[in-house]
Amino acid sequence: MMNSPRPSPTGAAASKLDAFLLLQRLKNAGLILLALLAVGAVMVAGGYLQSSSRSANWGFGPEWQCSLPGKGGPICIKHPVKPDP
Repeated sequence: MMNSPRPSPTGAAASKLDAFLLLQRLKNAGLILLALLAVGAVMVAGGYLQSSSRSANWGFGPEWQCSLPGKGGPICIKHPVKPDP
C-alpha cells in the first residue's frame, strides 16, 4: 500500500491554520526587525561614543586638552590661557 497524501484541511480548520501560520510569520518578522534595530542602535551608540571621546575634555575647561591613549586612563594637559589684547 502506498501512503496517500494527507487531505488539506477545509473549512474552519483551514482558517485556524492559516491564522496560526500568519501569526507565526508576523512574530518571526517582528523578532528579526527588533534584532536589526537593536544592532543598529548599538552601532550608532558605539560610533557616537567613539567620536565624542576624541574631542571630549571630561568636564574640565576649554584650556584643557584631554586624550585617551591605548592603555590606561585619559591624559589631560592644561594649556596656558592666552591673554586678550
